[in-house]
Amino acid sequence: MGSQPPNRTDRRQQLRLALGRRLAGPAPLCALLIATLLVACSDPEPLPAQRLFEFTSGATYDADPGRSQRRMLVSAAELDRDAWRPLIRLETPATAEELGRFLAASTIEPDGTPVIGPARGSWLTSIPIEGGGPVFLRSRLRFDGPRRDAEPRVSVFLAELTREPTPGADTDLAESLVELHGTRAADGSRRSVDLALDIDLDPRTRALAILCSQERDGDHGPSARVEGLEVFRPSFIDVVANSTSEGRSHLQVGEPLAGLFRIGMVSRPGLALAPGDELELPLPVPTTGARLQAWLGLDSHPMVADGAQVEVTLSARPLNGPGRTPLGSWTLESASQARRRWLPIDVELPSRLGGRSAVLQVGVRSIEGHAAPALLMPTVLAAPRVVPDRLERRGPNVVLISVDTLRPDHLGAYGYDRPTSPSIDRLAERSLVFDDVWAQGPYTLPSHMSLMSGQHPSVHGALRDPGSVDPDRTRLLAERFADAGYATAAFVGGGYLLPSFGFAPGFDTYSVIDPCWNRESQRIRDFVDDTEELDFELANSVTMETVVDWVADHSQESFLLFVHTYAAHEFDPPRAHREAMGFDLGPLDAYPNALRWLAPSVDRPPVLGDEDRQVLTDLYDAAIHQADEAVGQLLDGLERLQLLDETIVVLTSDHGKEIGDHGGVGHGHTLYEELLQVPLLISGPGIDPGRSDRPVMLVDVLPTLTHMAGLAAPVGVQGVDLLAVEPAARTLWAEVEAATERYAARSGSRKTIWAPPNSTTPLRAPSEEQTFDLGIDPGEQHALPPDGRRVAAVRGYRDVLLQLAEALGGSGRSDGAMSESTREHLEALGYTVSDGPDTTGGSGRRVDSGSTEAGTVNGARGQAETGQAESEQPDRR
Repeated sequence: MGSQPPNRTDRRQQLRLALGRRLAGPAPLCALLIATLLVACSDPEPLPAQRLFEFTSGATYDADPGRSQRRMLVSAAELDRDAWRPLIRLETPATAEELGRFLAASTIEPDGTPVIGPARGSWLTSIPIEGGGPVFLRSRLRFDGPRRDAEPRVSVFLAELTREPTPGADTDLAESLVELHGTRAADGSRRSVDLALDIDLDPRTRALAILCSQERDGDHGPSARVEGLEVFRPSFIDVVANSTSEGRSHLQVGEPLAGLFRIGMVSRPGLALAPGDELELPLPVPTTGARLQAWLGLDSHPMVADGAQVEVTLSARPLNGPGRTPLGSWTLESASQARRRWLPIDVELPSRLGGRSAVLQVGVRSIEGHAAPALLMPTVLAAPRVVPDRLERRGPNVVLISVDTLRPDHLGAYGYDRPTSPSIDRLAERSLVFDDVWAQGPYTLPSHMSLMSGQHPSVHGALRDPGSVDPDRTRLLAERFADAGYATAAFVGGGYLLPSFGFAPGFDTYSVIDPCWNRESQRIRDFVDDTEELDFELANSVTMETVVDWVADHSQESFLLFVHTYAAHEFDPPRAHREAMGFDLGPLDAYPNALRWLAPSVDRPPVLGDEDRQVLTDLYDAAIHQADEAVGQLLDGLERLQLLDETIVVLTSDHGKEIGDHGGVGHGHTLYEELLQVPLLISGPGIDPGRSDRPVMLVDVLPTLTHMAGLAAPVGVQGVDLLAVEPAARTLWAEVEAATERYAARSGSRKTIWAPPNSTTPLRAPSEEQTFDLGIDPGEQHALPPDGRRVAAVRGYRDVLLQLAEALGGSGRSDGAMSESTREHLEALGYTVSDGPDTTGGSGRRVDSGSTEAGTVNGARGQAETGQAESEQPDRR
């Protein structure tokens, strides 16, 4: 079954798209003239909304150059061995025995790099400094090997002093101490840890001491090298880089400071200005009238107290000539992270500018009496666009729904006998339903990136770490639709879909509060309490009603909406959904034996008993019912807005869930069918309802949607258009490289799983090769005799994908840094973050000045055990 792509663009529309993509020249006049041509050549016909960031090559940015320069105070490259001396404690001299133990375990390398062993003590160096103003410290701890039982903890401290310490006089530090600041402590459970510490110097400070410290004594444990140590007075670029979720690499002095900014758990593409800065952007204004829509946010540095204020003014003027027209002014106020919100802007553009070359002027100033250092007050103009009064639809709307961890065999539409999914079943009646769908990975990150890119994990590279996706190699679904003039938004559950993993490009709005989180869950409530960026007012501000409201606001234009929820991911549904399924087992905490199968760091029973398996199945089904209710609310909203018939709706999942199928509980640990099979429903204009038993994959969703919307056929993808002619033969592919490393290929009913024998991942497969004939053994209980030719075929397919990744723009491997907030999001969802090359950013914390030890900062959250064999129960992932 299939449909022909609608012919949605005429020659003038194609001209606008082609010219819009070519706005890369440096000349502001050229960019503005082209922008004017885009609107003038089409009036009075309806027009699409125009993103102003398409014209940033024609922007001018007037900023204080003094804020663009970082002033280095201490650099690892300038420190030699003689710059450091040992210190055991602040107030009393060390004994010879204590000093000997520290020096036996720790050293300074010839290039001046401190190495900290498992004996208590510090390496200390100091510099003179004038008090007042911000100082940042950045460094990386690199351990000599992972030790999960390591107790010694390493930190880096900054001590503010009233005078420089005298060599040999250890008590000088305690006597002159103003305040002691420490990074989050780290042990050797991770190979490397990024440390960050931002402080506001006391005016009394006249010297700064740097202490690389071991907080605990131990007989064994890893040693840590303190690499790349830098202490500096930050530039505005450094402050903005702290704020952006990604895009740090293209922040350059003298250009608009662009990035992805997260305020109130919503990320948007924006430009940062400091008070005193001015920005001008080309402004295409159609002759028929239009409005300027944008978002303003104040992403002040955490050291700024609540209540500091800035005023943002917007105005418009002709490119040449007088006539500046004020559009409005808005006041923004600094607040704690959980209290920050984006401020929406929606103003009418002056009609006299219609069809003329115009400029948008943006100015920021501090408000007298409520000022803070301009350096620390990034003010963000996000997602500005010109919205014509007569909006043009560029194609059918697209709604992509991902219910995380959803097995198709637990849905009524796929033959399940429990009423878990009445809304999804209703959607299936108007959809083309695919009965044999493989996810490209058994956990959230790689599989969702395959869904959004049309590429296999070995190609897109999002296997485990943030920052792995190369934009030259991988172009995402939202980018393609945004370039075609669609409004775009995503409402997701965070975790491995946080912006740092690369999913946000192309989305004007990217919210990471799950729209249907369980408000009864004590576990989730504890997470909200413990998360600096969240409070319950903010967490409760995003619901499915919020999603429908966004649709209503964009109902007059073509839009792409991505909705994701972890509701079915958890065995923790609200009571109403347990009762709707015909039982009320109570919350998960009422079943400690079943709970042992979900906790990654506790001993599990040797066998999953029938009673525990039934408890988990019941809870999982009720969780599906919770997710299904959210799907129904979205579908009802589309129908109420009379948009359902003209909207492409796709419902799928990223992977399944094992509940005892192969002796374990969870996901991410195998490539068996219970983890790879997912639902796929496609409805919309031109789709005839029905079913297809054609084997398909998640990578097929992107090329299918671009075809249905009339967009250009994507290149560099491994997926195919499911509405085109079915290919004669095809290999299905899946892989995982996180807690375990395995690859699976399937042709027809024959499926082979290959586990490289030299893999260093914690979970080992029972054998290098497992091959099953799914036609006679759908449960994969009886592997066929091994055959080296099958392993060679799978390995060869993997190698081809890696070669393709390199040809497209990179190998897909990354030594990306995982921030502590990202790690906490993942752990709150039940993930055990594997000990790969990922790192954690250390958030600074002050220690009372009365403290006498540089060893009172709490350690980073430890990682749970993941090293059991597969015959034991796998981690819940």
